[in-house]
Amino acid sequence: MFKARMINNLPSAAKIIKNLDFGTAVGLTKTAKEGQAAVFGAVKGTFKGPNTWLRSPVGIKITPATPRTMRSEVKTSAKFMPLQDEGGTKLPYGNHLCIPATKGPLAGRRRIPPAMRPKALMDSGKGFITTTKSGTKIMGVRGLKSRGKYAGFTIMYIMVPKANIKAAKVFHDPIQKVVDRRLKINIRNGIDHALRTMR
Repeated sequence: MFKARMINNLPSAAKIIKNLDFGTAVGLTKTAKEGQAAVFGAVKGTFKGPNTWLRSPVGIKITPATPRTMRSEVKTSAKFMPLQDEGGTKLPYGNHLCIPATKGPLAGRRRIPPAMRPKALMDSGKGFITTTKSGTKIMGVRGLKSRGKYAGFTIMYIMVPKANIKAAKVFHDPIQKVVDRRLKINIRNGIDHALRTMR
């Protein structure tokens, strides 16, 4: 024999939909945060140095999703990121790009000290620009050190009209991997929690 039982205080359809939307927004936001963390890891693994720009005003930010927008994103306003991520031809803001000389004191460095950057060298009066016999423009300094390898004249930078940048794949690819692996799980968990705690 079957016994019927009355269930009171069932949530309305509107309330259920509201919580579904809230849980989905939570899942989207969590996925964006995980994508942001993946970009942090990719950048730090590829570009050595402090990478303090990551948390700066132009760094890697997220826009949280809301039940109204149902949209979350990972973004950056760093102008150099698209070229670093996708690769391509880098053009100078002025007439030339300064590339550290392969046999100079900056060769192989991931981060150039502020005092050794082109503008700082020129502003200090130590730097000067000249053209070699082959027609290559260079920026050099005199007396970088009082003795040893970099005493006297030292070539610091080769000046070129453009440079080819290899794709680093540190933005879109890491985010896409997170989306493929975690989006459905995060949305499901967000909805489950919203419905479970619904009042």
